[in-house]
Amino acid sequence: MTDSSEARRRRDARPVRAASRGFSLVELLVALALLSGLMVIALPAFREQIARARRSALQAVLLDDAGYMQRYYAAHASYLDDPPPVPTWSTSPRTGPPDYLVHVEVSADAPMRFRLVAVRAGAMRGDRCGDFTYDELGRRELLPGTAAAGVDAPACWR
Repeated sequence: MTDSSEARRRRDARPVRAASRGFSLVELLVALALLSGLMVIALPAFREQIARARRSALQAVLLDDAGYMQRYYAAHASYLDDPPPVPTWSTSPRTGPPDYLVHVEVSADAPMRFRLVAVRAGAMRGDRCGDFTYDELGRRELLPGTAAAGVDAPACWR
């Protein structure tokens, strides 16, 4: 091999090594654009799944509290007695920062009826489903005026 052919081989090999060391700016921008598009599509779906999980945790709390209220009624023959009923769980989730604050409503006019009300708090404050209610007949509703337009109770109570 002569010196000129050796030099030519080295010269031809350099651009190949330099090109394989990284990404060009155009390739990087295309990858960022694809990632941004994926995030725009995936992030709202992810947030809705998180909200559904939090709503499911609330529904479990409301059902537990309704069971407590039924046991209270069996022991006191009324939802208004001394001591007054205090639901087992006043927040959802049961531990950590609350997403919902739960309280019981019993009217003096109807001591045989109760309604559990879960008011949005914390991370769920802006949830489209609004505030939840559950009564002694097992009716699962949303507090009127708190849900977004077009949202109904069956869609939120699933």
